[in-house]
Amino acid sequence: MAYEDDWAEANIHQVAETYACQASVISALPKPQLDGEFDEVCTAGTRGQRMQPIRLVGNGPMPIIACFKPAADGNGNVVRLYNPTDQVWEGRIETDLPLFNVRGCDLLENETTKPRISKSGWPAKLNAKSIATWRFN
Repeated sequence: MAYEDDWAEANIHQVAETYACQASVISALPKPQLDGEFDEVCTAGTRGQRMQPIRLVGNGPMPIIACFKPAADGNGNVVRLYNPTDQVWEGRIETDLPLFNVRGCDLLENETTKPRISKSGWPAKLNAKSIATWRFN
């Protein structure tokens, strides 16, 4: 039977994205030594220790995190969201990474807007069938 309900409400795009992505193996533990002990984790590193450094908080179908990478000039991080649905998404982008400065930007990472930072995150609005990019450090 064909699916007749609204696929955006069922989050079909998120399931499809899961199957379209290549699997990434990320070690959750440090390297084992010959005696069976593990190296101690010295620092959190520049991208943090969480498996999910960026979290989306909001109602309705969530956009897809299309990109999370270091900025082209090496000063900060870039997160890019894609909303394949017919609905506008409004919510927050949250992170545990150090957050001092956030800028909305275009695909070439040129500044366009300056959202207000609150509680280690910032408000975001993503129109239907659109891509949005933010740069933060």
